[in-house]
Amino acid sequence: MAKRLSAIREQVKQRMRHQEEGKLDRRRMVAAVKGEKDIRTQHRDMPQTSFAASIALDMSGSMQDHIASGTLYDSAMVLSDTFDELEIPYEVRGFGSVNAQYKAMDDTTTDINRMGNLAAGNLSGTKLEDTAGLATSSLMARPEKNRLFVSLTDGALSDHAATVKQMEYARKQGIVTYGVFLSSDGNVNNHAMDEIYGPGNWTNIEQLSDLPDVVGKRLGVLFNKIR
Repeated sequence: MAKRLSAIREQVKQRMRHQEEGKLDRRRMVAAVKGEKDIRTQHRDMPQTSFAASIALDMSGSMQDHIASGTLYDSAMVLSDTFDELEIPYEVRGFGSVNAQYKAMDDTTTDINRMGNLAAGNLSGTKLEDTAGLATSSLMARPEKNRLFVSLTDGALSDHAATVKQMEYARKQGIVTYGVFLSSDGNVNNHAMDEIYGPGNWTNIEQLSDLPDVVGKRLGVLFNKIR
């Protein structure tokens, strides 16, 4: 999957401001006089299809079998390996009645022990607003041109209305939102998913092993749109 996605990426010049090395930024002269260090600009070769990604995984009680069996962990690790190979900065979060973070955006390596919590216990209920808000803040802080928020769930959200507002805010900030609904019988509330992620911005999978593939396909679609 990573090789397929890599094949459609291309390089462009991108100006990076607020750097400590490079050409002096005249607009930062006052900051320079104050002794600040991030006063230079650089032109770097960066992929036009550069992405930062945030993955939120449902860790509610209804996911317990998938958690205990390790299938949620396995799918998350496949995504992790793909993002690593594509050099896409990413984070992994879990949501339930509370939220948890298993990998931070700035972590240079994946801590297997932290990720291993995806195969232990659960976070009770199904609330996404807080986790979506944290992910939005994290993605907005990134310099990458494109930012993607993906969340997986297997049921209705208890904070649906609040999550809808948070996701609308994220999209207004230029963040692409994409939902994956896990259901083996196709029992999906289409209207609710359209409200959360936007029409056409979600899909249904019947087994967790399909998660990396559908996320990869969505990235491929986004790459092609912005080439």
